[in-house]
Amino acid sequence: MEIVSSSGATPLEPDDLKGLIPRLTTREELNQFEQRNILQAVRLAQRSTKLKRDLLSSDSLTWLHRLMFNETWRWSGQFRTNQTNIGIEPHQIREQLGSLYDDAKYWAENSVCKLPEYAIRIHHRLVKIHPFVNGNGRHGRLVADLIMFYGGQDLLTWGGHKSIDLEGKVRNKYLDALRKADAGNYNELIRFALAD
Repeated sequence: MEIVSSSGATPLEPDDLKGLIPRLTTREELNQFEQRNILQAVRLAQRSTKLKRDLLSSDSLTWLHRLMFNETWRWSGQFRTNQTNIGIEPHQIREQLGSLYDDAKYWAENSVCKLPEYAIRIHHRLVKIHPFVNGNGRHGRLVADLIMFYGGQDLLTWGGHKSIDLEGKVRNKYLDALRKADAGNYNELIRFALAD
């Protein structure tokens, strides 16, 4: 099967596709299958004391990715080993996740920003690091949403609850906001994540 990736997404290479567990033939079937897997993961993650206690550790982040994609991809929860069109060099993933963990702890202990901005900045860093072969945006958005959930606040809307995994204006706006955050300007990404 050949899967055409959305613009701005990491293309799935033939070796990556060998890790596909179910017999699927189209991108639409894959999207629907992954979404069911992710919905199960959300329910488990919201009840998880492990994630609530230590969401940003490498162990928790890989476990969450595995929960999200374990019925879809054999490589779920494993850090990527090849360079992709997005993300840092694979050998830097663990170190950069450790830096994110330390930074997030500092931000929280010193009240550097309010919870929504804190969650959005963590999402951005996870997407920029791009630790997994695929699903990094969805993983990062779920991490941000779990931060909000565990903090007792409303979940982020990510462009008004419209799907940003599909081609279109909402996805383009999201990708543009991520690029601006890459340059240090988080304003647009914050507005996007909080939009009605």
